[in-house]
Amino acid sequence: MRSSNDRHRMFVLGQELLETIVPEERLARLDAVLSQRLSGLTVLLEDLHHPQNMGACVRTVEAFGLTDVYVVDRAEDPFRPTHKVTRGGQKWVDTHRFRDIDKALDTLEARGFRILATLPDGSMGGASRSQALETVDFSVPTCLCFGNELEGVSETVARRAHGTFSLPMWGFTRSFNVSVALGIALWEAAGARRRALGRDGDLGPEALAELRGRLLTRSNRTAKRLAAAMGRGVPR
Repeated sequence: MRSSNDRHRMFVLGQELLETIVPEERLARLDAVLSQRLSGLTVLLEDLHHPQNMGACVRTVEAFGLTDVYVVDRAEDPFRPTHKVTRGGQKWVDTHRFRDIDKALDTLEARGFRILATLPDGSMGGASRSQALETVDFSVPTCLCFGNELEGVSETVARRAHGTFSLPMWGFTRSFNVSVALGIALWEAAGARRRALGRDGDLGPEALAELRGRLLTRSNRTAKRLAAAMGRGVPR
């Protein structure tokens, strides 16, 4: 079994080799995108039912530059986003899957996230009213929670959330499709976080290098094969 130092040396060697087979313009594009990545803003999707909505949500999360998405699903109704809808976005976002909502929330809190739930009137969980999203301070690491298409967030999320937020609506319809709500919310939240930080991305040098290495292995089939071979060890 390799030591951690051996694995690190193999990782570094692998990245050096990968950079020789990935076109320079592709590397430049990767670095430009990574410089705008946000790890301090994330999303929890709870028990979505429709693969099209799952795919649309993942695509939106990636398009706004988030690094991660948290998912709570069920064995009988797993999270399987339609790849025709994601348009490859699933490759560039790390999906963290849970069966238990409390474990998901525990993980988010342990990672320092404030949890905000989408509730139209803020009536659950003891919150007196929902906060307008444009008034939220996104300099604080924040997770926005979205429930399923029929029932919204669960009582557990509503009870444990640190606050709730609402999206403005002026028509007779009182709810958005979940993927539409996510897009509206991230337009505001991602912009607000970038403005609060005064820069496009929030990754530190070590996190940026680690993410670059992982995404580089996903950039093309040759890179994946090389990374797999490096992981198994090259036979002599």
